[in-house]
Amino acid sequence: MKKLLENNRIGRCNGTGSNRGFSLIELIVVIAIMAIVMGFFIAGLGYLLGVNVRSCAHEIQTAIGATRITTMGKEETHLRIYRDSSDHCIYKQERVKESGETNFTDLPAEKIGKATLTVSYFIDDGSGGLTGETELTEGNPIEIEFDRASGKEKTTFNCIRVEGGSIRMDVRIVPATGKVFTE
Repeated sequence: MKKLLENNRIGRCNGTGSNRGFSLIELIVVIAIMAIVMGFFIAGLGYLLGVNVRSCAHEIQTAIGATRITTMGKEETHLRIYRDSSDHCIYKQERVKESGETNFTDLPAEKIGKATLTVSYFIDDGSGGLTGETELTEGNPIEIEFDRASGKEKTTFNCIRVEGGSIRMDVRIVPATGKVFTE
């Protein structure tokens, strides 16, 4: 029985046999398993960042389109996209001025993006190019409004960029028509 314990790994671990440690094959197998698990983790993280970027860009596109349609209807509406100072997440808020009213009413803000995302906007340089990248930060919101008669955008933004990790999506606004699309 003593001979069995000496040749058994359990015997080596509890001090009754020689303590030679792990074999090279055991170490290679453990490292390979860890590499596979980390690969899945990193791929999953990239996928999650991509979902967050696409979701935020879609929310911005939908909010801009709804603001344009509402403005061309019976109410004047402005859209404000901002980074909140308390949780650093990205929010949208509509400001509505109903017919006959002189002041805007702020509607409740809605969270559209996580704090890990970077949102920036570009200004049209007049020749169709984009210049002046400005990052959306606390105290530096994006204000979007449209002309009630034509639906044209009154602001000079052509592109709002949403980034998370290596994933990037652009929300483009056609200045002449106010149409919105993502790239």
